[in-house]
Amino acid sequence: MGAIALGLTASAVVLPSGTASGQEVADSSRSTPGQIAQHRTAPSRASATTYYIVNSYSGKCLTVDDSQNWDGGAVYAQECNTAVQSWYVGSNAGRWAVTATWDGRVLDAVLDNVNGSRITRYRWLEWDHQPRNQQWTHSTVTGEMRNSWNGRCLDADPGQANSYIQRVYLWDCNGSDWQKWLWY
Repeated sequence: MGAIALGLTASAVVLPSGTASGQEVADSSRSTPGQIAQHRTAPSRASATTYYIVNSYSGKCLTVDDSQNWDGGAVYAQECNTAVQSWYVGSNAGRWAVTATWDGRVLDAVLDNVNGSRITRYRWLEWDHQPRNQQWTHSTVTGEMRNSWNGRCLDADPGQANSYIQRVYLWDCNGSDWQKWLWY
């Protein structure tokens, strides 16, 4: 198997105005629960870098549903244009905690899916000291974001590529373009 090339046209990713790679997004039009919830964040936040996590095929950003301000709220992919699309990414021995800058909750694989189903839900939720389901690896070669608990990859639903909101889930890693994520 040959190397997998990643590519993205300049027009495929439009970040909010005033942002650049590695800068936190500030949105003065909304309150920031992250200011009140700092005690809940993953331990690596202090040394974390801020990123947009962008699907390399659809060009959509991993997004927190800010209308669901509770543990277990939804995460999906959407056009890159809001403050709820930036993530702190901090490393612990090669595994990454992916924490929403908006409110400090982490990207989490749902542990109740033990029946062997290929689809695993995930959500954003308070850091609960279970690092395997809240830790991720990211390959800069393949673009895969793999969950440490079940080894599955973050996958954007190809059937919703042209929709405003695109469902994202965990799926068996297969090298498809839907499983390639770029961190900006």
